[in-house]
Amino acid sequence: MDSLHKGWFTEFSPDDADRIAGADGGSKMMHLDGQEMSGAWTGQAFSLDIDKVLFHQKSKYQDVLVLK
Repeated sequence: MDSLHKGWFTEFSPDDADRIAGADGGSKMMHLDGQEMSGAWTGQAFSLDIDKVLFHQKSKYQDVLVLK
């Protein structure tokens, strides 16, 4: 995933987190690729430093991901 998703927070799947964790520093950079971000906080993005995935389960209606 090389671009930011529109919305309140950038969303990563567990597969994205695994791929990013195993990548070199250069590929961890996220690029906007010309997409305009939310108007609430123009030019700002949020990220999380994830140590470990503690729990992950999907149902028809939700995807629960607990991170450390």
